[in-house]
Amino acid sequence: MSKVEIKSPYLLYLAQIVILTAIYFGVAKMGLSLASFRGIVTLVWPPTGVALAALLLFGYRLWPAIALGALLVNLSAGASLATGGIALGNTLEAVVGAYLLNRTGLRYNLERLRDAFSLVFWGAIVSPTIGAAIGVASLGLTGAGAWADYDSVWWVWWLGDAMGVLVVAPALLIWGYQPRLAMPLRQVVEAVGLLAALVIAGELVFGGFYISQVANYPLAYIIFPFVIWAAFRFGQRGATTATLVAAGLAVWGTAQGVGPFAQETIDASLLLLHGFLSTMAITAMLLAAALAERNQTEEALKEQRAFLRQVININPHLIFAKDRAGRFTLANQAVADVFGTTIEAILGKTDADFNPETTQNEHFRRDDLDVMNTLQEKFIPEEPITDAAGRIRWLQTIKRPILDSSGQALQVLGVATDITAHRQAQEELQRYKKHLEELVKERTLELTEAVEQLEREITERRQAEEALRESEERFHYLADATFEGIVIHDQGQILDANQSFALMVGYELAEVKGKNVLGFATPEYRDLIMQHVQSDYEKPYEVMGLKKDGSTFPAEIWAKIIPYQGRMVRVAAIRDITERKQAEETLLRQNEFLVALHQITLDLLNRREMGDLLQALVDRAATLLDAPYGELMLKEGDELVVRAFTQNQPFLLGDRIGRDEALLSWQAHDTGQPAILDNYSAWAAHRAIYNGVHLRAVAEFPIMIGQACLGVLALGRDEPDYPFKPEQIQKGILLSQLAALILDRANLYDAALREITERKQAEEALLQQAVELEARNEELDAFAHTVAHDLKVPLGPITGYADILIEDDALLTPNERQKYLQIIARSGRKMNSIIGELLLLASVRKKEVKSAPLDMAGIVAEAQQRLAHLIEEHQAEIILPQVWPVALGYAPWIEEVWTNYLSNAIKYGGRPPRLELGATVVGQAVSLPDEESPPDSPPKVRFWVHDNGPGLSLAAQRRLFTPFTQLGQVRIEGQGLGLSIVRRIVEKLGGEVGIESEGIPGQGSIFSFTLPQAPA
Repeated sequence: MSKVEIKSPYLLYLAQIVILTAIYFGVAKMGLSLASFRGIVTLVWPPTGVALAALLLFGYRLWPAIALGALLVNLSAGASLATGGIALGNTLEAVVGAYLLNRTGLRYNLERLRDAFSLVFWGAIVSPTIGAAIGVASLGLTGAGAWADYDSVWWVWWLGDAMGVLVVAPALLIWGYQPRLAMPLRQVVEAVGLLAALVIAGELVFGGFYISQVANYPLAYIIFPFVIWAAFRFGQRGATTATLVAAGLAVWGTAQGVGPFAQETIDASLLLLHGFLSTMAITAMLLAAALAERNQTEEALKEQRAFLRQVININPHLIFAKDRAGRFTLANQAVADVFGTTIEAILGKTDADFNPETTQNEHFRRDDLDVMNTLQEKFIPEEPITDAAGRIRWLQTIKRPILDSSGQALQVLGVATDITAHRQAQEELQRYKKHLEELVKERTLELTEAVEQLEREITERRQAEEALRESEERFHYLADATFEGIVIHDQGQILDANQSFALMVGYELAEVKGKNVLGFATPEYRDLIMQHVQSDYEKPYEVMGLKKDGSTFPAEIWAKIIPYQGRMVRVAAIRDITERKQAEETLLRQNEFLVALHQITLDLLNRREMGDLLQALVDRAATLLDAPYGELMLKEGDELVVRAFTQNQPFLLGDRIGRDEALLSWQAHDTGQPAILDNYSAWAAHRAIYNGVHLRAVAEFPIMIGQACLGVLALGRDEPDYPFKPEQIQKGILLSQLAALILDRANLYDAALREITERKQAEEALLQQAVELEARNEELDAFAHTVAHDLKVPLGPITGYADILIEDDALLTPNERQKYLQIIARSGRKMNSIIGELLLLASVRKKEVKSAPLDMAGIVAEAQQRLAHLIEEHQAEIILPQVWPVALGYAPWIEEVWTNYLSNAIKYGGRPPRLELGATVVGQAVSLPDEESPPDSPPKVRFWVHDNGPGLSLAAQRRLFTPFTQLGQVRIEGQGLGLSIVRRIVEKLGGEVGIESEGIPGQGSIFSFTLPQAPA
């Protein structure tokens, strides 16, 4: 059959007008067959629904068809004088209804509850009032109707139009918006069966086949199960179609005087029929919309979970979870790679199923149970595991309990980092250190004098210790830089990215999305990136990144292919390796310096002449510090005499310097400290002998033996804007020390003994520094692990109960659903509280504030206002002093101190809590237990809160103000940051925190803090 195509827009528009007019006229004639007032007011007026659906689907420009169809229908019904007004009312109600619905953003598939409600309110309730008002007024004005019947006729008219919208418009909208229907044969058979069952049930109910004795029973609602069946199985299309069929049967039967709605009066029949139709239509439409929204939400959540799984799988760290039986409940690809299997094969198995080493498995099992039983996080610095290839890998692992809603740990979550390469590097470093020590020992055997032996040992050991310290510092620095950017792209086009990547390239996150990944790399690397993208390359490689401001940075990229929103895309992890590159360059320069220093030491051991040694030292120093000009001056009497200099300074031969010149050299000599200038030529006291050389940066290093200065090693540059860097100054100090050793060869034995003592002291100081650094690192690690743990604890209930609501929603009661939503909301608020406390802790650490006199009464009042709900909940009694002493501080921070003290006293105090607040002026601050207070401290004001709780033991008091320590678990669980923040605030403002408690129930505790007293 050939398809007729109309190319002219005017002919197409005319054809649409004609077709819609004909449809409107035909449907209207069918509706008039059900008329109840003068042949023009009907029980149900289907043309209203036809007109509204047509204008929504095809636009307002088809309104002439509505007007023309209404005019023809009313003329055919004989209402000649009122025809124009009725046609106007029918047209206006359709146009206004379509306009109002379009303004609300109506989606014609009606798959949102807001769309269904909008159609009911604006389409079926509001817009029909226009047609009813104008139509009934037209009847009254033309004499076709009596004004006395205005109310009843308007009511019948409005109900007929409203029923036309509710019954007809939804089905036409959906079928017109999505005319194509693709269903498998099984669904087609089900749909035909449903339609047949609906028609049969409708005929039985509305066709007059029921028994006369049960005529008044609510048999009409037998239709509802079929309509609900259609909504559940076929969505909004099935619900609206079933509603239309059932409504047609009900209206036809009622018009014929049969069925459960056929009553003695037309008004009674109309009321029953309209109640049934509106209930059925609205219920079916809202039910289908709710089901559609739920299905859309479920699909979105499933896709999001799949996406998160892929992101976890590309993480290079080993991420896993186990239950109390030791079975894996979660594993990422990194875990599967270690065991040489797939993720699916791991789940439900134990370590023993993959690892043949029984000792390792028992160790893992003990750690898992310990974490779940104690509910405490555990950090394992090193633990071995045998992989699928039989190799030993070393892991650094963090294990945390996963709590259920009752606070019990049924699983343990682990995150492990493969530190095998790090251990190998440490072992290699130890071997290198041992090799250096052997080299020192061999060279020492060649020395004939004890002085030279000690000098060699001191020099070599210093070099080895410095190299070891710098290597360890570089390793820790690189190990801590673990923040990575993540980008998801399709053939280079960015679909999504995280905030770390946006910060890395200097863009806002919204600016990154939609751009091509090649725009974030320098031109010479773009072909390489595109080759890897097209070949699905999945190994790490390095490129040069490009930031928004045009600056560049070295980056390492690691990418994988994952499914994302129905297609395969590439997710890439980008790491800024600038610091690693800089560390490599620094190590290279340091090694070059150590080699040169080693050669100088060898020259000394080979017994070269003193003059040669000093000249070699000056030449090497000039080369190592990149300074073209250099000289070595020795003190002889009251003068400094030049004994060695670089070849480009022959004018210095035999130069003798008195105290009236070369003031910079004498400054270094007299102070025993390096003297540094960035522009020597511009200095008023420079040496006249250098007038022909425009020296810029100058560094002069004293040659010290004990407290005596033997001379000065001077180095200079003539290049502008090239000052000496701190690391170069340190090298100069080492070279001057080497010069001192050369000069003091005759008396070196005694000096070497002193040097040994000093070296041991330096080693002890270095060891102490290393211990302190390790403690700080452990505190930082504990802080990071605890924050991650505390954020994951409330996150667990959120994801867990969200999964239940998604997967088992149909099985839940309303009370259970409300309970789960409240738990999710409570966990979200807890996460928000944790983040707020972390932000406050960071601001106190970094922010500098100016202390001012405090209005303590106002500050306490603000804190009480913030805690009003908690005070009311616990029925707490708070006693305040009449007068507050004036202290110095920062009001916003002091308000946080009172808020923490008051909230803790209410939570952990007596029942009901009774709090007494006060302040006194003291001669010195009150300290924590076992801490000493400084003597003769200036006057301070001591503020305190006395509660009526159970009190605290002395051991608990000592730990109380440290981070992540909680008062207890009596009623309220906290993250343990509050009192740590209090201590940081008070100490930063020049005060101290304190606690007094006997640990006796009922006598409570006194929490206090001091601040400097404001001057009178």
